[in-house]
Amino acid sequence: MTLRLHNFFRSSTSTRLRVALNLKGLEYDYVAYVLRKNQHRSPEYLALNPAGLVPALELEDGTVLTQSLAIIEWLDETYPDPPCSRPTRSGGRGSGHWPIWWLSRSTRSTTCAF
Repeated sequence: MTLRLHNFFRSSTSTRLRVALNLKGLEYDYVAYVLRKNQHRSPEYLALNPAGLVPALELEDGTVLTQSLAIIEWLDETYPDPPCSRPTRSGGRGSGHWPIWWLSRSTRSTTCAF
């Protein structure tokens, strides 16, 4: 399956999705947008994602997924190993969302400053 990631390099949500894709060893096409130039507001991008937000993950069949945490959960359902959102220890769901939490918390502070 060919994945195409539409993203901005300094976006914390794009960063967490790139981390998840790379942790899973998935190949993807990197499509960069410069938010300061409003490239995410182009008619072509708005046709893919009417909200105009990054990231968006375009699947081979043309389906476009948005919202990084929802995309990571989809990745875990489609490519289960290694998990990023499923329980990773025997404690069940309450102990298992640490990879998503870690990605959500750790990428924000490193990408906010322009």
